[in-house]
Order: sequence, then structure tokens, then C-alpha cells
Amino acid sequence: MKKIYFLLACLCMTLAANAQTWKLTEMAEETFAQGGDEQWAFEKYTYETGTYTRFETYDTKSTVNYVDIYQPERVGGMLIQNLENVFADGEFTWVYYVRPAWYDTEWTASSRAEANEKFVYVSRLPELNNAVEVCGNQQYTPAISFTVPANGYYKVSGEIIRQDGANLKAIHVVPRFRHAATTEVEKDVTMGLAFPFGEGGEMIDGVTNFRLADGAEQRYTAQEPSDFVFAFTARKGDVISFEVNYLSLATSSWPRDYYPRSFYRQLDVEQVDEATAKATENYVDPYDEGVLTTLQNRVDELTDLLNEYDFGTGVGMIPADVWEQMQAMLEEYTAMIDDNTINSTNAAQYMERLEEAWQKVMASIIAIDMTAQGNSYLFSSTTDEDGNYVITADEDAMAENSDMPWGFYSRVAANGTLEKLTNHDDNNLAKTEAWYRASNQWFYITDQGSMHPLTDRAPGIMFSALADGVYRLDLTVYRPNPNASVENPLYIRWYHLYEDATTATADNRVLSEQYGSVANDGEGGKKPISTALYAYLKEGDRLFFEVDCYTSNRNSSAGTQILNLSVATHVSDDEPITVQMAKNSGVLFLNPYAAGDCTELRTIIARADSILTATTMGNEPGQYPEEARQALQAAVDDARAYLQMEGDPELTQSLVDQMARELEKAIENYLEARVPVVLQPRGEYSIRRVGTDKFITRKDLAGDHYYADVTNLAGVEADMAKNGKTIDDYTWTFIFTPAEDGNEVYITTEDGYMTTDGYVRPGAPSEAAPLTLVKQEPEDEAFAIRRSDGLYWGDSFAWKSPYNLVTTSTSPLYIWVLDTVSITAIEDTEAVRAKALHTEWFDISGRRIDGAYRGIVVRRTTYSDGSVKSDKVLRR
Repeated sequence: MKKIYFLLACLCMTLAANAQTWKLTEMAEETFAQGGDEQWAFEKYTYETGTYTRFETYDTKSTVNYVDIYQPERVGGMLIQNLENVFADGEFTWVYYVRPAWYDTEWTASSRAEANEKFVYVSRLPELNNAVEVCGNQQYTPAISFTVPANGYYKVSGEIIRQDGANLKAIHVVPRFRHAATTEVEKDVTMGLAFPFGEGGEMIDGVTNFRLADGAEQRYTAQEPSDFVFAFTARKGDVISFEVNYLSLATSSWPRDYYPRSFYRQLDVEQVDEATAKATENYVDPYDEGVLTTLQNRVDELTDLLNEYDFGTGVGMIPADVWEQMQAMLEEYTAMIDDNTINSTNAAQYMERLEEAWQKVMASIIAIDMTAQGNSYLFSSTTDEDGNYVITADEDAMAENSDMPWGFYSRVAANGTLEKLTNHDDNNLAKTEAWYRASNQWFYITDQGSMHPLTDRAPGIMFSALADGVYRLDLTVYRPNPNASVENPLYIRWYHLYEDATTATADNRVLSEQYGSVANDGEGGKKPISTALYAYLKEGDRLFFEVDCYTSNRNSSAGTQILNLSVATHVSDDEPITVQMAKNSGVLFLNPYAAGDCTELRTIIARADSILTATTMGNEPGQYPEEARQALQAAVDDARAYLQMEGDPELTQSLVDQMARELEKAIENYLEARVPVVLQPRGEYSIRRVGTDKFITRKDLAGDHYYADVTNLAGVEADMAKNGKTIDDYTWTFIFTPAEDGNEVYITTEDGYMTTDGYVRPGAPSEAAPLTLVKQEPEDEAFAIRRSDGLYWGDSFAWKSPYNLVTTSTSPLYIWVLDTVSITAIEDTEAVRAKALHTEWFDISGRRIDGAYRGIVVRRTTYSDGSVKSDKVLRR
């Protein structure tokens, strides 16, 4: 053997001997419980901010121990949790043999509030050879982070498996690179790698006993594990974070809807030589200078190109705001390359962003000849030598409310009803020619494009298509006189309507833009905003926009001035706007006649099927009426018929979206049809906010009524000191009287009777308004307060003239409990929060038992803060 080859062989053997491999799944239990070691760490990644933070808590109170009673979860066909001694209790159901996890937020509530914050954790599953379980969602995801111990080359070998589930879209393992000490990485800046896993899945035929209460049989076919491999070079202190990325999945407020639990069965990082690393299929070098040079050269090139264009509103110009945004982006990229924020692992993503931004700049160049056939302005503007706007209007169009193509309307905020305006003269509060409703209202659309809304209705302008084709509409507005001391932004909202539509609702809203924010727009609320959209419309289709101030419930200084409102059908006389032009423009393109995609509809159908399977029919409290089931099943059948039509050009996206909305509403109606568990107390009680020391108290006497408040003793004492009152001015004890027939109760005080809006009027008990107290389960103490119109009380009061009105919700808010003491008797807040809501009893074998049972039993107590405790006691 030649000497040189012998030396190389020795070197390779030395490298191999010194090479080290870090195996996540072989980490010692005590190391895992300490949050890792010098190499491994468990972090939470927040997509909105791109921030990594260490998990704060390691114990057994995370959602890893929450049990899905409708289909106990499995991975590879194996139960994820030990279900021994677990009994169905809705969203309180907790595994009996708990395991610890790293997390930030406990599962402490009986509702799904803040569910995303609670369903993010890192744990280990001993039954799966200590596979590391990660669970996240579309706001947060756990990151297994590896800190590089020394300069060199590294190879990653992994195997991951997703929990079993229905027909699923794939999710991805996404590695991100961070230079040493970096704690932020934007969500779309990765190493250019994404490894899919967990696609597919189906229900096992004939399985009906999959609920916890029915035996928890396996419902779905077992998932198969997926491998991933890549290599990288790094320097000491750099960090590679492995995340399970859920951003490809449909958004849900309930993370379990997309089966996110995933398990690393292998995650090994091995130090290797350069040749091995570069021979690996997926190799990344964060320190490759070549890609940075390419990016910097493109930045310089685009800077020169941008400077060749003028900005303004003329043909061939770039709109000023677009020009400024592009210039700022180019400057930002140069700075980021200089400080190494952009490196070879993410340069491709930044290059892609840069090209997308430049395409939008090119698409924004004003190339439409507004003198061409089919193109016109309803309003346009210039500025005079003092910088004031000069408005030009189409006087003929303003004189007729003809919908040929422009019409002037009022939209009722509560239900979306459109009412055509019929008054047109100067007998209005604008004191100029305008379309308006009544002479004494601040509601109008003037012939010079000034608009003013009310808090319950909005003025709007309708465009009607006079022929089939692609239309471009542009609208620019600003707020001339905002109240600088009040933050109440306004909104421009666009709606698409078919020819016979008489309402404009959120279901057919296509675009919404905020403006007039005195706090945030940088110009004291006066910054103009522009909205633009292309739309393929058929003759008679309409686009309608409104000026909305009802969102902020204030119309003070809500006047709006239109600077530009135009429509175009042609780029030039010989060139109509085409569908392809609209698609390539970078501007919103609405095509209600495009072929329908049923992906989202399939997900909603699967959810409805699961709900129907998991709920019990009947007329007892907690059950669902048969007629409600039939209604939901009919909606599911209608939706499933759409799946059979997918691909048929008659099934447009608009129709699919409408069916999806209808099925969502049918699910909501079904869940609300649950037979209530009604509480009918009799006698005197205080009303307290569950888990707190806050009571409903008397606030102020105003004319013939008392305002109410939800506050604690400290709040009362502060108000006493401020207003010179005594404690007796606040304390209310309520007298509950059940109705003779029906489920309602009447609530009175010494001052009079409680109204449905939460304040007290003087009067006899017979005049009290009916209220219904609804519980989730018969043994619960927490209840919701339902009004006769079906709305439920919230826990705060909003000032709405002439009374303080309680906030309301369309869904039950189980936030109240009755108390036998008044606000003055509450001293120990922690004791209040630890109040037991209900207790259940089981024998040693796990069977639920009644109160007469004697011997050693298991006591399971649910507390007002949502926590659950199980212990063994001897009942004599």
C-alpha cells in the first residue's frame, strides 16, 4: 500500500473513532426531566413572532393527559394512553395514569378557550420505546433543538409517525437553522427542507364501539412511520431546530381536529466527515457565500431598475406606496445580508420573496388606459398647489340611482339588508346634493363622494355588470376629520352579489381593509387607503362596497371621502382584460364561476360524521333530539352529494363555499339543540364569577334603574374611596323564584327585578324578566345564564345608552356559580378558586357508584379552575 493511501486510511479511521452520535430517544429520564442537556433542548416556536422560548413547566398537568372520549387516540394502532380507571366526563376527561410533559399552559378550563396555547407540549411515550411525542398547532409548535458542539459536518437520521386518523393531509418535519444565540426565525424562512409524513388514513369498516364509554375499539387504520435524512455544516453554538409544522392544514380552533400528535421514534445527529455530508441527498451549508452574492447582486439590479420608474398615478407609473415599499425592502435586505441574518440556509426563501415583491411592483404599473371603451371613473381626484384634494365626479351617474352601472344604497348592519336610497337633493345634514335616508340623519353619499355612516347601517355604492367579462375596480378613500382622541378605525368592505341577492353578509364578503386609525396609520387617521380587485362577472352580477363604522360602534367623525372609484374592462381599446391578466396581476381576483375544490368541505363532513356518531339521541338532559339529528344528517347528505360532483364545471367554488357554510351552520344548530340541564334555585344567593372572588354587584342608581358590575371587594373599596359611598351601596343578594311552568327563574333584589340585560328596575317580583340557568351536567355547580332570546350572559357590562348592558354570547358561557355569602365575606381568593364543582365516586374496578356505597372507593373531584383530582378514600 502506498504511503499516502495508508495515511488517508488512518485519518478516516481516526475520524470514525472520534465521531459521536447524539440520540434523542436514548436520553436518560432525569435528563429529559431537566429539559435536556448541552446539546438537546425543548422549545416552543411561535409562528406569529418567529420566536423560540424554552418550555417553562415539566409535570403532569398538560393536555398530553387529556382523553378524547369520542375516539381515544392511537399511534400505529396502539393506544396512546392507558385507559384503565378512565371515565367519560366530556372535556374534563383525564387519563388516570398520567405522564409528564414540557409545556407552558395547563389544561384548566372546561371550554375550548385558548386551546392552541394548551395543546403544545413535548413528552415521552415509554410504550413506544421512549419515542418523543410532540403536539402543536397553527399558532405554536414544539421544537426539538440541537446545539452544535463543534465546527464540522453533521448528518441527521430521523423516523416519525403521526397518530392514527381519518383521511389526512400530510404534515411536515421542518428543520430550521439558527446562528449561535439567535432566538428568532421567521416562519417561512427554513433550511429549504420539509419532510412530509402522516398522509392518508381511513376508517376501519364495521367499527362502532370506538367511544371510550363503548369500549374504545380501534377506529382508524394504523399510520406508518416515515424516515427523513439530511446533512449540514455548522459552527460551534449554531442550533438546528426540528419542528412538526402544521401550517399546511385547515385552520381550526380545536387543534385535535387535524390529529397533530406526532412521535419521533428516532432522531439521531451524527458527526461525519465532509465527504459523507456532501454525499447525503439533502445537504445544506449555512456558510456558502455564493448564494449570498447572487442575492446581493439581484438586490443591486432591482434597485437600479426601480429608480428608472417614476411613481405616481399616471399611465406607466408605479403607485407611490408600492414604490416606497419596494425601496424599503431592498434596503432591508442589504442590511440583513451584512449582519448575516440572511445566510445560505434561508437565502432561497428571501430570493423568492424578493421576486414575488418585484412581480407585484411590475403588475402595479398603471397600464390601463382609462379612456378606453368600458373604462370610467365615478370619482377621480387631483391636488391643487396647496396640496388639497380636488374631486371630479361623473355628474350624470350621480344624478341617477339606476344601477347602470352605479347605484347608491344603505346596508343594515344587523342583517345585511340592502335598501336603495331614494332621496337626492341638498335637504340633508351634508348641506349639499347627496343621496340620503332622512334629512335629520348623519347618513349620506354626496355628489362629490363624501360618505357618512351610522352605527347601525352603512352607506355603500353598487356596481352592476352590464355584460359578461373581467372587471377591475379601484377604490381609494381617506378620512378627512378623525377625532384624534378616540381610536375607532373604519373599514371598507366589498361584497359579491348575484343578480337577485337582497342582502350582503359576511358569507359573501370578498375584501376588507381598515383605515382611519388615529393610533396606527402614521398620519393621525388621515392616511388614504386603496383597494383593488379583479372579478369575473356575468351580466347582472354585482359588487358592493360599504363604509363601516358599526364595528367600533361609534360614528363620531366617521366621514369618508372617496378620492378614486373606477371600473375598467379594457387595457386599451383593442385589448380587453382577460382572466390570465387578472391572475398574473398580484391583485385579488374573484371568480365565483371557477371549478370547485371540495377539500375543506370533506373536512367539515368528517367532523359532522364524528359528532353524529359520538352524541346520544333522546330527550333527557345532555342528549340531542332526534329531529336535530335528522336535520344535521340531511345537511351532511346534501354536502356529500357535492363530493360526487367534484370536477363538474357546474359545481363552482362559490357553490362549494356556500355548502361549507351551510354545513358549519347545521353543525352549530345541532350542538345548540342539546337538551339543557336546567338549574332552578329557590331562595337567596349571591352570583359569583366561577373560580374568582368577583360578584355581580350594584353599581349606580341612574333614574329608574341600577347599573350592575362584576367586581371583587378590592374593586368595591376603590370605588367607595373615589365616590364617597359605603359597602351597602354595592351589595346585592338575589332572590330566586322558579317559574310555575317552564324552565325559567325570576331574579329579584330589594331594589326591584333583574332585567334580561343585567340591570335592575324597580318593580314587583311578578314583573321580573324570565331567565334560564343552564348547566353542562346535572352535578355541576357552574351555570350559564340564558335570556329569552337565546343569548347568554357574559361577565362584563358595556356602556350602551341609556343603560349598562351585560355582554352576550350565542354560545353558553358556564361562568357563574351561586354563593351563600356576599362579596364582603370573601377574604381568601385561593380558597374560592379551589372550590369543588362536583364529585364522582367509583369502586376499585372503575365502575361508577352511588352515594350509598361503602368501602374503599375512588373519589374524583372537579374544581372551579378546571383541575381534576382523584384519590382513594374509605367510606364507612
